[in-house]
Amino acid sequence: MAAIADQLIGGAFALALLLTAGYGPSLLLTPPVLRRWFWLVTPLTGLAVTVVALGWLEIALPARLATPLLVAAALALGAALHLRGVRPPSGQHRWEQVAVAVLVAGGSGLALLPMWNRPELLSIGPNWDVEIYLPLAEYLKLHATGFTWDNPAGLPFPAQPNPLLWRVNFFDVRWAGLGFSQLHAAAGVLAGQEAHQHFSGLLSLLFGLSIAAGFLLLRAGFELNRGPSLLGAGLLTISTPVLHIVFWSFGQHTASLPLLSFAATGAAVALRTSGARAAVFAGLGAAGLMSVYLPAVPLFAAWLAIYGLFVLAQGEGRRAVNAGVMLGAAALALAPWAVLRAGIRGFHLLQDQGVAGLTSGPDVMAFAPLGWAFGLFATPDAGFGGTLPPNSVMDAALTAAGRLLLLSLGGYGLYWAYRRRLLALMAGVLAAVGLVLALRYGLNYPYGHLKVIASAVPLLVAPLVLGAEAAWQARPSLRWQLGLRTAIGAAGATYLVLVGLSVAGLVASSRERSTMAYRELDAIERAIPAGAAVFVSGNQEYQGPKAGALMYFLRHTQLYGFAATGYSTFYRVRESGVYDYALFLDKEAPKPELYPARSVVWQGGGLRLHRGPSDLDYTHDLGLGATPPVVRRTAGHGSTAGVVIDRWTSDGYPEFTGWSPPLMGTLAETTPPETRYHETVRGRPQEFAIPEPAGSAPRAHPELVVTIAGFREQDVTVTVNGRAEAVTVRPGLSSYPIRGVRFPAEITVQNENLQPVFVKSVQVRRAAAAPAEVRSHPETVLVRWNGRSREDGLQLAVDYFGPRYSPVLDVYSDDGAQHYGYWKLPLGRSEQMRLYRMRLDPARQDLILMRQTAETRPEGWRGEGPDGDYRAFFVLWDGQHVARQVPLCEFSIRGRTVTAVTEHPTGLYIG
Repeated sequence: MAAIADQLIGGAFALALLLTAGYGPSLLLTPPVLRRWFWLVTPLTGLAVTVVALGWLEIALPARLATPLLVAAALALGAALHLRGVRPPSGQHRWEQVAVAVLVAGGSGLALLPMWNRPELLSIGPNWDVEIYLPLAEYLKLHATGFTWDNPAGLPFPAQPNPLLWRVNFFDVRWAGLGFSQLHAAAGVLAGQEAHQHFSGLLSLLFGLSIAAGFLLLRAGFELNRGPSLLGAGLLTISTPVLHIVFWSFGQHTASLPLLSFAATGAAVALRTSGARAAVFAGLGAAGLMSVYLPAVPLFAAWLAIYGLFVLAQGEGRRAVNAGVMLGAAALALAPWAVLRAGIRGFHLLQDQGVAGLTSGPDVMAFAPLGWAFGLFATPDAGFGGTLPPNSVMDAALTAAGRLLLLSLGGYGLYWAYRRRLLALMAGVLAAVGLVLALRYGLNYPYGHLKVIASAVPLLVAPLVLGAEAAWQARPSLRWQLGLRTAIGAAGATYLVLVGLSVAGLVASSRERSTMAYRELDAIERAIPAGAAVFVSGNQEYQGPKAGALMYFLRHTQLYGFAATGYSTFYRVRESGVYDYALFLDKEAPKPELYPARSVVWQGGGLRLHRGPSDLDYTHDLGLGATPPVVRRTAGHGSTAGVVIDRWTSDGYPEFTGWSPPLMGTLAETTPPETRYHETVRGRPQEFAIPEPAGSAPRAHPELVVTIAGFREQDVTVTVNGRAEAVTVRPGLSSYPIRGVRFPAEITVQNENLQPVFVKSVQVRRAAAAPAEVRSHPETVLVRWNGRSREDGLQLAVDYFGPRYSPVLDVYSDDGAQHYGYWKLPLGRSEQMRLYRMRLDPARQDLILMRQTAETRPEGWRGEGPDGDYRAFFVLWDGQHVARQVPLCEFSIRGRTVTAVTEHPTGLYIG
């Protein structure tokens, strides 16, 4: 419950901010027509004021200074107005406001329902954009944007990079609008919370405010009666398209929902009344809409243009033109320059990549049916199937009844809108349907089509509730009236059943499909002091959104290593190889000579954090490649197609010309550098050099430590700067200290045995007063293997030395979708070399263990075994947990024959 409690606290502080910021401006600007709903108008005015004011203030000030300044100014304005006798208006529709407030509270609670009893959720739903929003809010707390007309990119990064900052400073999050993130940061400043603690709470508040704004649009903007307006607000409360946007963590879009209805309400009032106050009020709403989400402006502009033409056609041209000019001037004067300038830059993105470039990604390749706007379908990502099991009789019957109801009442409502000259309502329907059809059949843009439908829900609901009211009040005769009301009630109940099923399905799927169920990683932030150097291994199993969450919680550190998040790619290392902390996957080899088991300071989420050795001045792991990883974007649009990243800046960011390509994380292929430990056998000595360690002082008596692995005991000669020293290498992995070394040093390792030894790493440590001793690492695993194809199958030879883990040969398809089979291998004894000679027989889909005198078939399990591409792993189990997983080779099976065997590049595993 702690997670949802944090969200409620953050949402409460955000609401307090909006009420404070909106109170004074609402007293001054609210048009007379809207003053009857003053307490609904106030937080919406506050939302517009907050995003506009912060957009201007944070050009020069970070949120931690801009937010208190905004609150102080708002309080001063409210106090000044009270001293002058300005008070909230009397004669308000109190019961209407109470009813809407109940719906707002219910909708906000519904928007948080997937988090109930899920303490690990950072956010709701499967969207990756959380990776951008969380660090962006923290970034804005500490740094001004620095936007100017000539510098739309804003200020440079802080001194210590984080891979997510590349994405934060990538302009696509800016041209769409920064208002939501600035509000997010402001709420965090007031609540004293980090961004992840109230992100979903802020989204739920904005969803609730969209219900209030939708009610005002229906009641005051479209001039509907109380009943249909409250009915429309109720339908907005359980609107699956809008909840889909909220659950998918589309922060900018969610923030635009209340402002779109609020701006349209103000504009409708301004064009009808032609007052300067109303025009400025509407301009404020439009400026707020531009500040949070520029892509929402076309729907508002289309509605305003159509409504303006309707007003002109009524012979009220001069009044309408004056109101429109004042509204536009107010909006352009109030909207932050950065929004307009970044919008121009965003146009170049669309021009370069094409609109289709934004359609890539999960669940946005199909067009949503218009019925989705009314809740007939739970989510658009499930192929737009029905709310019940597909193709069932009940599903078809209920869906058909719902569609019939919508068509009948919607058409009847449009008829009555025409009869009553409800021009704003008719303009809203025309704008919504026109833009939806243009995106469907003109631009062929599924993603924009999906987004516009969600934004247009209040406009499309309006004729539905008007038609319901008109049909309910129709009185041709008492008998017909009773029959008609019965039919409407039955159809309405059917429709509510459909919507209820859709909402339940959406909540359930959003609860289980979150890409950010990593709240336990917040403990790592407390485990590492600010400014510490942290090495991240970048293991493929935690790349993507999980790495994004991890980088967010490591934003206070100096980051090193490799990270491929959902949207960013990062690589940098220290020449010394020395780090304060190192992070590995649980089943990943943690470099035992540097990070033994006792050095673990935190463990959770499948990860393990080690504290680095305090006496280390320099280390070089010869098993690490000398070149950085290569990231290839094999598919893309425009400038992102075929991008290859093989160079990295000193800050760890990809180096290439042009704009930063989006989707360069897990949607790209990462090729690690080829690694091979220094192997020395008789007649083939290995030579390498150690530079002067930067942190080694003359009085520290530096000690050279050579860590060597071998499968058998033997004598090795280590020559340092021409001075030879005999070392007896033990089986397994051990570190051998050599004192009295001057740096830089030239080192040669040579043996006279046919059995090779492997130099894993060298270190320079500050020597202790006690004599140096050999340090063994009994937890280390040594695996050596080779594989080749034969006529009767795949032949594998695996040598193992290490703890008494349970070995298993595991085979999966290349994409991991199919489990070919696994076989348990003999256990053997600890600290003794074990030899496994095996043959995988594809004809029988079986493993044969070959020994000197006989062949045996070990116990195992076989899955499906069709022709295809496969990967073989040597997996070591420690009870119920995987201790190590060693990739042996890749191979293909065609016609029950093994072909195309490709060994893992190293042929050796030490870890």
